[in-house]
Amino acid sequence: MKPGSGIAAGAIIAIAVLALLPGGCLPTVADHDAKSGAADMLRGEDGETELKAKLRLFLSAVDNPFIVRDYIASAERRGIPRQQIVQALAQLVSEGLQAPRNDRLALNLCQNSLSNLGYLGHPSAVPVLVQASRSRDDNIRSNAIMAYVQVRGADSVGFAREVIDNKRDFNDLDRLVLYEQLSRCTASEAGLDPDAFQLYIMVEKPVSFGEPTRDPLEEKGAPVAELLAEAIQKERYPDCAKDLDRMLCAVSGLYKTSIQRERVLRRFARSRAREARTYFSAELTKFLQIPKEKRTDLGSLPRQIQ
Repeated sequence: MKPGSGIAAGAIIAIAVLALLPGGCLPTVADHDAKSGAADMLRGEDGETELKAKLRLFLSAVDNPFIVRDYIASAERRGIPRQQIVQALAQLVSEGLQAPRNDRLALNLCQNSLSNLGYLGHPSAVPVLVQASRSRDDNIRSNAIMAYVQVRGADSVGFAREVIDNKRDFNDLDRLVLYEQLSRCTASEAGLDPDAFQLYIMVEKPVSFGEPTRDPLEEKGAPVAELLAEAIQKERYPDCAKDLDRMLCAVSGLYKTSIQRERVLRRFARSRAREARTYFSAELTKFLQIPKEKRTDLGSLPRQIQ
C-alpha cells in the first residue's frame, strides 16, 4: 500500500470530541468565513498562535485534504502571509516529531502538516522536511520525502542521492515514494505532462501523457533523468526497479535500447517476486529482439552512466 493518509484511532477520537462543539458538528471553512472577525486571524503577537490553533483543529478533524486547503486559501485571502502559514505547519511537524510513537493523534497531525507543506511548496519548509525525513516513523518519513520533492523539484537531486544511497536511514518504500515523486521532474525534462506521467507510473494502467519532445539522456541539463538512470543500475527492490524501468523507457529511447538496461532486465528476470519476474522476463524477451548494432551504451554519454 502506498504511504498516505488514513485517520488513526486518536484522530477518530478527536473528531468525536470536536463534534460536541456548539452546533453539534465540526466547524467548516464556511463557518469560519461567516464569523469574519479580525480577532479570529490576528497578525500580532498572538496571530501565529491563533493560526496554528486553527490549523491544528482542521488537520485533526480532516478526512479530506481539500478542507484544510480551503482554510489555507481563506487565510491567505485575509492577508496571512504564506510563509507564516508554513511556519505554523512546521511547528506542528516539530511537535509530532517529538511526540511518543504511540501518540497517533500527534503523528497524524504531523503527517497531514507535511502533506500541506508539500502542497504549499514554500522553500522555508525545507529544514523541517529534512528533519522529518529522518523520522523512525515510516509514514512520517515517506510524507517528508514526498513533500521535499514537491517543494524542491529538480533541485532535489542531492537529497535524492542520500535517500538512494543511505540504506541505514531509508528503506525500499522510501525509495519507491521518492521515484514516484521524481517522475514529475523527469517528465518535465522530457516535455511531458507531469500530472499524467506520475499517474501512469503509480497506477500502472494506460494513461495518455504526450510524446517526449527530447531525450533527457542525450545531453546535459536533465539531472533527474541522469540520477534515475544511475539509480536503477544499483536498485535491489523489484517494485522500485519496475517503476524506474517504466519511467525511463517512456522518456528515453537511449535508455530503452541500452546495454545497461539489458543488465537490469537479466538481473530482475531471475527475481523471486513473481510479478517482477513476469514483467522483466517479458521486457528482456523484447529487448533481445533489438539488433546488437542498434543497442546503445549509456557509458559513452557525457555523464558516464554505468
